[in-house]
Amino acid sequence: MADETITLQQYVNAARQTFLTVALLPDQNHSLEITPEGCLFLLTWTKCFTEAFSKGKSWNGDFTLADFKVCRGHVQKHKKPKKFGDEGMKNDMEKFVEEIELVFRSRDSRLRFTYPPYFSNFTFRLRNLEIIQKCLI
Repeated sequence: MADETITLQQYVNAARQTFLTVALLPDQNHSLEITPEGCLFLLTWTKCFTEAFSKGKSWNGDFTLADFKVCRGHVQKHKKPKKFGDEGMKNDMEKFVEEIELVFRSRDSRLRFTYPPYFSNFTFRLRNLEIIQKCLI
């Protein structure tokens, strides 16, 4: 799978368990940590959207995990974005956040929190991006 290009859906199904690890904290509580593989996945998939947005394009929320490809852990767009305006970018962010929340959620009973530290802050900021005249603020 290292050099093979597969769909994002295939990649998430195969690699999701490598994106997070549970760490024991000094106070004996447990916390989620995003692994380097999880960081690369999150970084490169986020980049697909920010690159499209920088060109005034989006998918208008009409994308699936099959519309992206992964090679060597890097997510790349397969379905080309189009010009949908500011609302299209907002629709993309809402759906993107829903998707990454599914990927990075853990139901491990040892955990006090469902997501890794700062993840909820990251998704909050994505959901509340101001998009004015095709510019992210």
